[in-house]
Parts: sequence; C-alpha cells; structure tokens
Amino acid sequence: MARRLEDPAFAFQEQIQAALRPKGADRLAAADVQLALLKRRLRMAHEMKLIDLRHYEHGARLTAELGRLLGAWTKRKGNVVPAGEANT
Repeated sequence: MARRLEDPAFAFQEQIQAALRPKGADRLAAADVQLALLKRRLRMAHEMKLIDLRHYEHGARLTAELGRLLGAWTKRKGNVVPAGEANT
C-alpha cells in the first residue's frame, strides 16, 4: 500500500515540474488527477486501518493545501478545471 500512496505523490510532483516549462500548463490538469488519486488512496489506507487517524488527518490537511495551491495556479494560468472534474 505504501507504493500505492507513493506513486501518485511522485506523479503529482512530476506533473508540477513539467507545468513549470513553457507550454506546460496542460500538465496542471494531469497533476489534479494525480492529487485526487492520492487523496482517495490515503482515505482507503485509513479505512483499511493501515494508517491511524492522526496520520490520515495530517495527510488530508497537506493534500487539501496542495489542492488549493494547484487550483489557484490553474486559475491564474487560465486553465480552469470544470467543476465536475476538480479533485475532491
């Protein structure tokens, strides 16, 4: 399960890095998908009792902050993600 949590986290980081390049704005949508996947897997790890509530809450706070930052960056770049596709 640790690998399942690491994969979207690293993929998110790669998409953000790629978005820094000129013409990399389309990578922000891919980063949003990876962040949503990370959030789901974090929740699943907690539901399966692989991580305790304290660790889940910490991860949830961090991913929520990343989501806010990503949303602001996406909005600034003019690539607004449709409401139904935004990460949860």
